[in-house]
Formats: sequence, structure tokens, C-alpha cells
Amino acid sequence: MDPLTTLLKELSLAQRPRHFLEKLRFCCQLQNFSDPDVNLPEKELKRVLLLEQLELMNAPARSSCLMVFGVLQGVVLMVNANLSRFLEASLFGAVEPQWTEARMNRDEPMMLSDEGFSHVELIFEIFMRLVTKADLDAKMLERVVDDEIVSLVVETLESRDPRVRKYAKTVLHRIYGRLMSSRSFVKKEFQRVAYSCTYEDKHCAGLCELLEVMVAIIEGLEEPLKEENKQLFLLSVLPMHTIPNLQAFHFPLCCCVIAIIRIEPSLTNQILSKLLSWAPRSNTGKQVMLIGEIEEIIEVAQETCAEWTSAGTRSCVRQLTLEMRFWLSSQHFQVTERVLHMWRNQSVLDLMDRHKGLVEELLLPTLKKSTLVHWNEAVVGLAEGVAKLYEPDAEPVAAAEAGAAAVAVAASGESSETNNDEAKTSSQ
Repeated sequence: MDPLTTLLKELSLAQRPRHFLEKLRFCCQLQNFSDPDVNLPEKELKRVLLLEQLELMNAPARSSCLMVFGVLQGVVLMVNANLSRFLEASLFGAVEPQWTEARMNRDEPMMLSDEGFSHVELIFEIFMRLVTKADLDAKMLERVVDDEIVSLVVETLESRDPRVRKYAKTVLHRIYGRLMSSRSFVKKEFQRVAYSCTYEDKHCAGLCELLEVMVAIIEGLEEPLKEENKQLFLLSVLPMHTIPNLQAFHFPLCCCVIAIIRIEPSLTNQILSKLLSWAPRSNTGKQVMLIGEIEEIIEVAQETCAEWTSAGTRSCVRQLTLEMRFWLSSQHFQVTERVLHMWRNQSVLDLMDRHKGLVEELLLPTLKKSTLVHWNEAVVGLAEGVAKLYEPDAEPVAAAEAGAAAVAVAASGESSETNNDEAKTSSQ
């Protein structure tokens, strides 16, 4: 009887562990998919065996032999052996992009071949179903799912194939949720990756996925935050705003910031002060993203933190006002337009009203200058609308209506210019 070709469900419970271990031992051998015509029988046999193991993950733990510690350990060792080679993309049939610029761009996806990814997908599915298996004791899992395999899952997030990163993210999230003993190490691994990307200029394609896991971790933290979790955020998560390719992962990073403020509103001033000190001077794309993030922080802080509206925030608001003055002076219309749109947010408007002296001292001269010298008509209209809010004799409601009317006129003028340009282009 061949242990590799015999189905486990056809064997008695006493015979299954030995045959299962033989199948696992064969699946530890990595196949090379760089040449699709080599070792076809072995590749197909491994795929069939992985499918059988995946089916067993859905069966009761006792009938699938997973209650036997040796078999459970064998499954994890098989996953470990395969995970350790996933970053060698060429083994799984991945081909470098032909264009030189694409090869030099480390964010450019490099997809594994369909045959190679079919094996990768099965390995991840087996591991994910093993970790989430409800009838398997979590303490037994903690004995076999050690720090080494968790570290391999985190390293797999460096893959340039987004499908591999998506599986790695899901598995890491499941490990953190199920295995209490691995939580501390998952945080340490995040800290290691964050430090190396922030301070050592290391590139990691999976920062977006890793931050998505961190959002879930932060949202599950209890109030008040422990000091170690505060330090993890302030020293590891927040400095990631300084990484050059911020555009690739800014959304989940912003979600982390908002989640931590909801749990610990007292950190708002510290967070805002750090973000403003790191504000880019010339990268307009990052400036627009930062303005949006700061607006969201102000909105959440107004909702969750009564102390944040006190006089103790004056120095932070002064720093914000100085930065807004710099943005208003920008000749890039998207930056100026985005900061002017902040006055549409009621939370920002309330904050500016409470610190009207700072606005009149630092922002109003720049606003009036924008209405005179800025080249973009939409920006001029927006600036006029905001300036009307601070006219000494204007009623608040009338000023707001006048500002809205000016914004509408500017927007309609901008859209008509865009339509004219499109008509000219189509006629040519």
C-alpha cells in the first residue's frame, strides 16, 4: 500500500497518523515552478496531497489525527518549510518586469505563476484553517505555532505578489486573535519592521497589509492604554509618516492614528505636534494627504476629548495655524484648495472660532493675499469665502452664506474651464 496515494479517509484511525506524516514529509519538498515542464508528476502529486490535507482541516480534529501531537507538529513543520521559500519568487514562476523603470520600482507587483500560486494558496489555506479550527485546543496550538513561524508569516508580507500578502495578512490576524501567547511577539515583529523601514530605509511591500493588522490590534485594546502600547504607537507607528513612499500605505496609517485617539484622546496634542513637525515642505501630494488627516484628527478629537478644547491646546493650535499659513501660501492649487476646504468642516470652524485671535493674526493676511495674487480662480473664490467669515461687521450666518456662494461660483468656473479644455482636446 503506497502511503502517498492512499486516501486517509479509507484507512482506520490507527493507521492514519503514519500515512499522514508520510504525506506531510513529501509536501515539505519544494517544487521549482520556474520551468513549467519539469517534475510535472511530483508537482501534481503535491497539489493533490495539499488538497487532501485542506479537506481534513474541515473534518473533526479527532478523525483528522490533529489531536495527535506529532501530526499537529508535522503540519506546522510542513507549513514552515514552505513559508521559508515563498520570498524566492523565481521558484514559483514569477518573472521580472521587462521595462527597466518597472524593475527599479520596488512597489511594482511581480506575480507568481498560476501553477506556483496554486501551491502557495493551499499552504496558506491549510495554516489558516488550522489556526482557526474551533475543536482544536488553543494550548496545543500554542505549543507548535512558535515565534519562528510567526516571523516567517511577517516576512512573507514582503512579497511583491499582492495575493500572497493578502493571505499573510489574514493568517497573521488570525494568529493574533486566537493565540494569546503570540500577541507580544506579533507586536515586536511589527516594531522591527517599522523601525527598519523608518530608520534604516528598508523597503517592505506589505506595509499597507501590516498596518491593517495593526488597526485591528489597536481597536481591540482596552482603555486606558498600557504604557507599552502607547510607546509602541508613538515610537513605531507614528514615525512611519516620515517614510518616503507614504502614499502606498497612508490610509491604514491614518486609521491607526484615528483609532488610538478614540481610545486615548489625551494623546491628541502630542500626535498633532509630531505630525506638524514632520510636515513636508515640497512634496505637494504628501501635503494634501496630511491636511486631510489633520482635519479628521480635529473632528475625532472634538467628539471624544472634552479636555482638548481647553486653553492647554493653544500652543498646538498655534503650530497648526503656522502650518496652515504655509499651505495657504503655496502656489500649488491643490494644496491651497484643500486647506481652504477645512473651513467647511464644523469641527475645524469651531476650533478656529475659539482661537480667533490666532486666525486673525496669522491666517487672515495670507487669506487676503490669496484673494489678490493667486493664479487659480477656484482658490481665489474659496479664499474670499473664508475671509468673509472674519469680516468685523459681518453676521455669522450672512458671512457663511456669502462664503458658500463664492465657493459655488468658483467651483462652477473651474468646471466650465475643465469642460472647455476637454472640448478643445476632442476637437483637435
